[in-house]
Amino acid sequence: MSFWGAVLLTVTVGASGGGVPVLRVIETEEAVYFEPSEPNLSNIVWVYPKAQTVMFRPVGSEEYLQVERVLRDVQLPADPGTFEPSWKGKQALFYQVKSEDECVLKTRPEMRFVQQWGRAKGMTISGTQRHAICSFSFTLRNETPEMVQQLEAEAAAGTLIQHTFELPLSIASAAPLSWSTLRDGLVSDGVQVGSPRSLEMAAFDLGLVDEAKVLRSQPSEVQQSFLDAALQSLFGWDQVSPEVELSDVTPVGQYVFPSVTKIIPL
Repeated sequence: MSFWGAVLLTVTVGASGGGVPVLRVIETEEAVYFEPSEPNLSNIVWVYPKAQTVMFRPVGSEEYLQVERVLRDVQLPADPGTFEPSWKGKQALFYQVKSEDECVLKTRPEMRFVQQWGRAKGMTISGTQRHAICSFSFTLRNETPEMVQQLEAEAAAGTLIQHTFELPLSIASAAPLSWSTLRDGLVSDGVQVGSPRSLEMAAFDLGLVDEAKVLRSQPSEVQQSFLDAALQSLFGWDQVSPEVELSDVTPVGQYVFPSVTKIIPL
């Protein structure tokens, strides 16, 4: 078992919850691009624009200032392969995110006649939305250019409207491994169906399959988790016997690598 670097343990490591399962994510200043791990979405790359705060004077009401939280005007890439070579030929689509928090204006004593449109809490906001997530208007008592410049700076910094808006992604450390593909690799490497072999030899055989070599970069607990699942799925191991045999039945399903949840502020 030199390939695995440890004695086999029967500990299963599960994927962490709380996020959208993805294989790969690319984040820019303007948007988030991510590849879902669900097999039925294998040809999709999701896109979600990041939010920004803008301030302007409404036409016809120049005494007022209006502040809005909006999604950036991001266009779908014609070819997602420009971001990631493995995405070439996939279809880019806008995602949608639920806003769990409401918008709160950072008020100042000189603000008067403050009005709010849209609180955003509990709203599902599509990546196609270009109207405001929430909006505030107000006048300034004894307005000066310096006051307006300060508010513009806070808007640009994203602090004038307080709004917790996040995209949680559950990112796998590697693409899933198909049990049928691994079994084909074992057979190609000369492992015979129904031929008894020790757990150590079965683990060594698994380590020689090309597709399984991705395990070399994984932590020891993930290697052990994979071995536990592979011996049961491919060899029918009962978790007790010191010997196993490659099953004559090709198993369905796959080994899904443990994931970590990344929270991306929007």
